[in-house]
Amino acid sequence: MLATGLRDVMPDIPGFAEQWGRTVHVCPFCHGHELSGKRVAIRDSPNAGHAVAMLSAIAGSIKVVPPVTRVAPSAAGLVVTSGSTTVVVDGLFAHPTFEQAAPFAAQLGLELRESGAVAIDLFGHTSVPGVFAAGDRRTSPSCRCRCRRCWPPPTPVSSRARWWCGRRSWSRPGINRTAVRLEVP
Repeated sequence: MLATGLRDVMPDIPGFAEQWGRTVHVCPFCHGHELSGKRVAIRDSPNAGHAVAMLSAIAGSIKVVPPVTRVAPSAAGLVVTSGSTTVVVDGLFAHPTFEQAAPFAAQLGLELRESGAVAIDLFGHTSVPGVFAAGDRRTSPSCRCRCRRCWPPPTPVSSRARWWCGRRSWSRPGINRTAVRLEVP
């Protein structure tokens, strides 16, 4: 049984590592409640649409920020810089890359997903008979979450899924957001 976890690899962005877990987070499901009703930025990436969908019901405002070049705390909030553009928010959601915390999967020759997570079936079986994986280092075909632990989704989910985007005015006064949802037939 492998359950050794993952290690986050911080991007080479000044201030990112220092704010990690304070004002910079990876998963809206895990940390969205901390920013309920507040200003949120989402680092533009393939995962941005998922984060917008998860946070749109609770965040006070959402800004998708192109490639972030600097992150710094200030009295007004978190200053997120992208080139010459600066935005002040209460929190930033971004997906750093990750690597396996221990070398065992490679040593055993286990099949890995594109994300670096160990590929498993619905019962935790890996590509090597008798070896199972659990926790952060595995990806199951049943998981449709786009958090760092399991994105990108394995086939057949990813081959059948498609993104839908559209403009929608939410019930909260003065807030217009892009609604994004994942449709799986």
